[in-house]
Amino acid sequence: MEDRRPTLHVIAGPNGAGKTTLYRNRIKDRYPEAEFVNADELAQREFGHSAKTLTESQRGQELAEQRRQELMAGRKSLVTETTFSHPSKLDLVKEAKQAGYEVIVYHVNVRSAELSVKRVEARVAGGGHPVPEDRIRQRYERNQPLIREAAKLADRAYIFDNSALGKPHTLTAILAKGKAVRVDDRVPAWARELYADEFKHFSQSRLNRPAASFAEATQIAKTQLGDQAKTYIPRQGQYTGPMIGETDLHIVQKIGNRSAVAHFRSSLDRVPPIGEAVEVQYDKHGKATVRTSRQVEEDKAEAETFRTKAAQEGVKVYPDLGPAYALVKAAEARVGASRPSEAARVAEALRNELAGRLERGERLPEVRRVQQADRTRDRGGQER
Repeated sequence: MEDRRPTLHVIAGPNGAGKTTLYRNRIKDRYPEAEFVNADELAQREFGHSAKTLTESQRGQELAEQRRQELMAGRKSLVTETTFSHPSKLDLVKEAKQAGYEVIVYHVNVRSAELSVKRVEARVAGGGHPVPEDRIRQRYERNQPLIREAAKLADRAYIFDNSALGKPHTLTAILAKGKAVRVDDRVPAWARELYADEFKHFSQSRLNRPAASFAEATQIAKTQLGDQAKTYIPRQGQYTGPMIGETDLHIVQKIGNRSAVAHFRSSLDRVPPIGEAVEVQYDKHGKATVRTSRQVEEDKAEAETFRTKAAQEGVKVYPDLGPAYALVKAAEARVGASRPSEAARVAEALRNELAGRLERGERLPEVRRVQQADRTRDRGGQER
C-alpha cells in the first residue's frame, strides 16, 4: 500500500560535506513536491549576497526554522539540511514523527575534519559563505553521534561518503528503522566506526574487503616481527625483503626489523611465495615489478653493459638489447637530421634513461613504433 504520509527529508553532515550538492543530484528530481528549505539560500534572498557575518548566518537559520514550521503545520513534504551541531536538532526528527511524517535522513560525511576545512575553503574561493575553522572542526567531532541518533530514529537513513574529490557521493549503507539492511563492499572507516553496532551482523570483509585484508596483514606483521611492528601501504618506489605472509588480497613483505609493507597481489607482475626475498619496484601507475636478488644483479649487469658498451659488443652478451640499441641509434639519426650538434647529447641521455629502466627491471619501449614514426617523417609527414 502506498505511503501517503508527508515526508521530511533531513540532509545532515559537517560543513563542506556536500549536502546541497546531494540535494541537487539525488533528491530534487526524485521528490519534486518537497520544498527545499536552505538557510544559505534564504540568507542570500534576504541580503542579496551569501551570509558574510555571524549575524547574517543566524538570520538565515531563523528564516529556515520559520519556513520549516510553516510547511509542517500545513503537513507539506520538505527537504532541509543541517550540520546537526546541537542535540536540539534531534527534536526536529522526533516532532516530525509525532506529527505523522515519514522521516528520511541522509548522512553525508567526509573522512576527516581536515578535509571538511579544505572543502569550505574551496567553497569560499568560489564565492560561497565562510565558516570559522575552529567551528568546522568542533562540529565535525560533535555532530557525528547526533546524526547517528537521527539515522536510528528515521524510517530510513542513507549514509553517504563524499571524500573523493570530483566524484559523486558514494552510498555506503542503508538503515531501515535503525537497522542496517544494505552495505557497500567498501564502507569507509568513519562509517564502520560510527555505525559499528548497526553493522555488527556484517563481517569486516563484507563491509570493506580491502580494509579487512589489510588489517589481517597488519596482524601478520605483528605476529612475525613483534607487537610494535608497523605495516605500510606501498607508494611509488622500491621495497626489498622477504615475504612473510599472505591474506585475502595482500602479500606481506618484511622491509625492516619492525616494519612491513602490504602489497595488493593484483598490483604485482607475479606473486612471490612466502619466504622468498625479493625487490618490489612500483611505477607511477601503482604497478609493480617483482625480482629476486639474482634477477636484480643480472639486470644491473645488463644495464651496465648497455650503458658502456657499443652495440656490436653488447648484443653478443645480451642479444635482447638489440632493440634498445636500435632505439638510441634511431633517436640520434632523427635529431642529427635537424640539429647535428645535439645528436650525441640526446643519444647519451636516452641511453642512460633506458639503462636506468633496465636496472629497475622495467620493460623498454618497442623500437618498431619509433622506426615507423621516422619513416613517416622521411616521407614528409609530421606528427601532430
